[in-house]
Amino acid sequence: MPGTVVDIPTTITFALRTIHKIGLCYGYECKTEDEKSFVLGILAASGANSVEEKTAAILALKSIQNTIAKQTWKKMAEKAAQQPFGKEAAILAIKNLAKQLGINISKRKALQAIPIIGALVGASANAWYIKDVGWAARRAFQERWLFENGKIININE
Repeated sequence: MPGTVVDIPTTITFALRTIHKIGLCYGYECKTEDEKSFVLGILAASGANSVEEKTAAILALKSIQNTIAKQTWKKMAEKAAQQPFGKEAAILAIKNLAKQLGINISKRKALQAIPIIGALVGASANAWYIKDVGWAARRAFQERWLFENGKIININE
């Protein structure tokens, strides 16, 4: 169990790094606040514990994607500076994400308490989680790229 203190932050860092690298493959550097919210949305969708949480995370991800697609970068910067609500919403989203990840990773790590089997269970849980994150990131960035390049039409508007 003491290894969990190091393991969970390392796993989350690796997940964020995976999302960032996949985003770079599709041409997205994720430097602005909205793009960072998109990355956190991917992390929330991949780490959701129930169908309701996954649906909520995907809807939030779509909303962020629509915001990015509709506005120019300059307009987004002006709007972010004028609306303090955006920061409050981001804080609430991060709190919800932390709760989801805490529950999800704790469940996956519970069997690590068994000394010999723990290493195998921990490694497989980490690999499975990163695989889920990578899959969600690929699909989210693929859809975003297709939409922004006029290959698909957004029907959610």
